[in-house]
Amino acid sequence: MPKSLDEAALVDGEGYFYIFTHVIFPLSKSAVIVVALFQFLGVSNDFLGPLVYINKESKFTLALGACSNLLAITQLNGSC
Repeated sequence: MPKSLDEAALVDGEGYFYIFTHVIFPLSKSAVIVVALFQFLGVSNDFLGPLVYINKESKFTLALGACSNLLAITQLNGSC
């Protein structure tokens, strides 16, 4: 992002909050969305944390519960 955009807004008499909300953030909105999406996917697909810390199956996360159910089904079918 060019520094001249910030400087032009300052010369026009705008404050720092206005510059951030009306100049910087709209230009970086797509990058913020991508980082938030990757962070959400990384946290939701976490297997090791819940596997180590959670003992009750009723408190498993969605990803860990799906994996646990898949393992139980394959053991019942004898295809392990």
